[in-house]
Amino acid sequence: MAQEEFFFDRIADSTEILPLGNVPPVAGVRTLARLVSGIVYVKLPSSRYRLAQAGPLAGFVALKGIAALPVGTIVDARRGSLSLQTAGDGRAVGDRRRRLGNATLAQAIFRIRQARLRRAALRARAIPTTLVLASAPEAERPCRALRPGKGIVRSLTARAKGLFRVSGGASRAQGTSATWRTTDYCSGTVTRVTRGRVSVYDKARRRAVTVRAGHSYRARARLFQARKGRRPSP
Repeated sequence: MAQEEFFFDRIADSTEILPLGNVPPVAGVRTLARLVSGIVYVKLPSSRYRLAQAGPLAGFVALKGIAALPVGTIVDARRGSLSLQTAGDGRAVGDRRRRLGNATLAQAIFRIRQARLRRAALRARAIPTTLVLASAPEAERPCRALRPGKGIVRSLTARAKGLFRVSGGASRAQGTSATWRTTDYCSGTVTRVTRGRVSVYDKARRRAVTVRAGHSYRARARLFQARKGRRPSP
């Protein structure tokens, strides 16, 4: 396998607000993010990195150049796109067999999740990176009405090389060398594949289906309903 490569930028360290991107990704610990286009905001999970509001949501700051994003970071890429590099397994940095994943992500708010390696004996096993869809403020409101809306609540477009999952409200899509879009509506989640093939797990039906390029799959469910015993938000 070719020697692994990492992202580097030309932004002076003195101007960096987010953790520097001069370190490799580590499974379950950190990823590397690079701004591709537009404006992307991120919110780090640790209180150690609490920052003043700089973006459209409290606690978010703009991604500039390349940064190391801890697992648990929330990304707001509704107005831009970013490239995310992740560890594909638990092998040590410098191991020629170590795998890296790369994905270009856009048109979404999502949280980065990845499991930590628990047993050294399993370090060669592939470790997926999961991108969990999150909603913009008030985006779920139409789903709580007596007649739920039919528009898009949230979505994510992913072009992935490596093991990535996108988790929507009603289904979870996994691809290794594919391009797809996951969209949540009040009535369920639609996965539309434009390149490669994607395995979609329907959470309600508890089964997986393979979706190939040019096709889509709809997992039906009533999403974002008000909880029983609680009034919908005004």
